Amino acid sequence: EICLAYIGTLGTSYNINVISDALAILKEKRIENIKFVVMGDGPLKGAFEEYAKQKGIFCEFTGRLPYNEMVGRLCQCDIAVNPIVETSSASIINKVGDYAAAGLPVINTQPDKEYRKILEEYQAGFNCKNGDVQDIAEKIEVLYKDKELREKMGENNKRLAEEKFDRNKTYPQIIKLINSLLK
Repeated sequence: EICLAYIGTLGTSYNINVISDALAILKEKRIENIKFVVMGDGPLKGAFEEYAKQKGIFCEFTGRLPYNEMVGRLCQCDIAVNPIVETSSASIINKVGDYAAAGLPVINTQPDKEYRKILEEYQAGFNCKNGDVQDIAEKIEVLYKDKELREKMGENNKRLAEEKFDRNKTYPQIIKLINSLLK
């Protein structure tokens, strides 16, 4: 069993249904042992959950979890998804830091150039065309079939977390930059 994870708000900024659609495509190809774990809550939770049931995919909607429990579950997963809608203005958001720290490769639809570039630079996942279910399904299938690639991209994402998201390292750099600008 391969576990695909999403963490965060279940609202209008995220397109959870596109992941359900991609998994339905894979199910048609007899790839049925991918479990989609959705950890979070929000105004569209019920609608996303109902849509996944209609698609007949293997999924679990946990609702909101305490942070330490969510992190524990996330670290047991194999792939993370970041299915942000095209109109979102998000950049480097908390969930991508959590995905990186968990050492998971990411399937990303976020159109923000900064995050897309960093994923490519670190080879920490795949950028997909926003809303393109076929592209998303193909990228999930690549990671599903290639454990070595999953692990390598996961290690790369862990390195990204250590180099770019470790506040013990980045905050002193930010303070130094601010101080140099104030002089």
